[in-house]
Amino acid sequence: MAVADITGFAVTYKDILAPIGYKRTMCGLDPNTSANLMQGIDGGMATYIWSEHGDQDEQVINIDIVYGDDPAPEGFTKVDENLVGGMEHAAYLCYQARDETKSSSTESKGGDEHNSGGEEILPLCMVKVCYSEDNDLQGEGYSKLDKNILRDIGGQAYIHYRRRKETDQLRWAAKRLELGDLLDAKDTVNNWCFATIIDINPVTHPGQVKIHYTRWEGPKYDEWIE
Repeated sequence: MAVADITGFAVTYKDILAPIGYKRTMCGLDPNTSANLMQGIDGGMATYIWSEHGDQDEQVINIDIVYGDDPAPEGFTKVDENLVGGMEHAAYLCYQARDETKSSSTESKGGDEHNSGGEEILPLCMVKVCYSEDNDLQGEGYSKLDKNILRDIGGQAYIHYRRRKETDQLRWAAKRLELGDLLDAKDTVNNWCFATIIDINPVTHPGQVKIHYTRWEGPKYDEWIE
């Protein structure tokens, strides 16, 4: 199965959808059901976590939960929306992202970018929610964040996350295009044509690649495209 790195999170309530590119988190024991964090909680408002799996440079490498007015751990981004929807108590999802275009060996509170053996930590690629601390998804390759989202209101909801493995196949993403790669490209008259990448220069042409349409000889129709 091909996976895609998580690049961000969002939280929504009731029937509100997250922006395009986000995927709603599912129940750990029922992959066909969206995980409503407030399921079975009187007075609660349906609350959903969404993960973004976009074509971006930043990848999520750690997550955490903070309660009430507690600040996010150093180096983490705090999602503004309360995970305990409709209640006086509050819990917030925080995540630490790494820019894959930059090399770093910094450590931060709540998590670091390298494990104890000095190897780089791979990004998260999937998250699920379980409603009991006894639920275990280790057999599926998941680890549990040992912080109960609903601890202050007597319920239980735990985030389980899975990191990408070296053996995982990555979904296609434009940011991984390299010199010499073949692709389909739309020309100036809206025809799809075979092309090859002949130049990449993030300084002079950020976010673009230079292509040559293989059916044409010479550089006349070579162009930079997004």
